[in-house]
Amino acid sequence: MEDTSKTESFIMDCAQAEIAAVKLTHRQAHIVLCSFHVCRAFCRKTRNPIVKNYLCRLVQCKRRSEFNFYFRVISRLDANVSQYLQRRWMHRRELWAACFRDNVLTFGNDTNNRVESSHKQMKRFLQRSDSLHKSMLKVYKWHKRSFSIIQQEANIAQSRCFTYPCSQSLIPIIRLLTPYAARKVIREYQLRRWATVEFESVDYVFFKENGKTVQVDLSACTCTCFTFQTCRYPCRHLLLVHLRKPYFTGIL
Repeated sequence: MEDTSKTESFIMDCAQAEIAAVKLTHRQAHIVLCSFHVCRAFCRKTRNPIVKNYLCRLVQCKRRSEFNFYFRVISRLDANVSQYLQRRWMHRRELWAACFRDNVLTFGNDTNNRVESSHKQMKRFLQRSDSLHKSMLKVYKWHKRSFSIIQQEANIAQSRCFTYPCSQSLIPIIRLLTPYAARKVIREYQLRRWATVEFESVDYVFFKENGKTVQVDLSACTCTCFTFQTCRYPCRHLLLVHLRKPYFTGIL
């Protein structure tokens, strides 16, 4: 197994034992509770479909103003649910509320269901009568074969020729990304018109967007926006700087 000491984030269920174990072994890592499991835990406290809808919005919203609004609505609709949230969840909201973890790396993923979905595939190769040694060997072979298939698919994807609706100067950058990441970056490119340059210096460029100031560090090629901090692919602000400053291409 590869070294996991530098892992920045863990996405897990709401079990306290798992959280305590990760905090013990990875003290600097961020913990993110699976949004699916959190929503399911919230929705168990009510039968009202409207309240359930607002509870899920509370988990997934990206702005704190929206979070406060949804919580006020929930408080008016169901006082018992509101008290439950205050008592059990609000003191650790940075673990499950998206708007309170805008500096946590998640690559846009906030659920561990993708990992759990592979359990069913692994069980096809395992039997109850298998010893621990035999089970580990089967899992290793399954992983090796799956990784080989993924590599082949990646090579095929790289050999394909795509036409991207963006500036030609961005094409070399786009081609370095997976198809999924490329679509995300192109979407950021399309949203660049919403960002306005507020101030520009030798080392930094400041943008004004939705009433907030976003800072791009030219030397480190980093941005303080939610997209870059959580996903680490080029955001609209980095792309705008690239279009304004051609030398920024090599850094990006």
